[in-house]
Amino acid sequence: MTTMTKPTYEQVVKERRSIRVYDPEVKISKQEMHELVETTQEIYDLAVEKGVMPADVRDRQVPAIQGMLKDIPKERLKTMNFLDAGLAAMQIMLSAQARGYATNPIGGFDKDHIAEAYGLDKERFEAVMLISIGKAAEEGYQSVRLPIDDLAKWV
Repeated sequence: MTTMTKPTYEQVVKERRSIRVYDPEVKISKQEMHELVETTQEIYDLAVEKGVMPADVRDRQVPAIQGMLKDIPKERLKTMNFLDAGLAAMQIMLSAQARGYATNPIGGFDKDHIAEAYGLDKERFEAVMLISIGKAAEEGYQSVRLPIDDLAKWV
């Protein structure tokens, strides 16, 4: 019997590649996709239900966040949502990588028509990116990281 060891976080981050060709014989079950996405969601009620957040914390934070959001201009909200969506997308891609799947974030698609193609309310939803997920049929190109000192200013 083969036992599968979980990769470390560092392995997951360093080994993730953008894959464009997937093995058509490997199908990811709806249950596994649900588990993969579920690991990225932080829902206050669920946190309380599972006992990881006290109800009084939720009851303070949710109205505070809602109050803050109602006064934010639409364009700023859009920027915040795009940032949150990008973070959620990376969590999904890292979660997939940790389960042995490859991913590719796709930003080049018909953003004007994607909502209607999937039956979504385009007044409520705006597509940020698509993510392909599957078993890699090719290895993909190794990526290069810029030096951290070129990207960050330490204060």
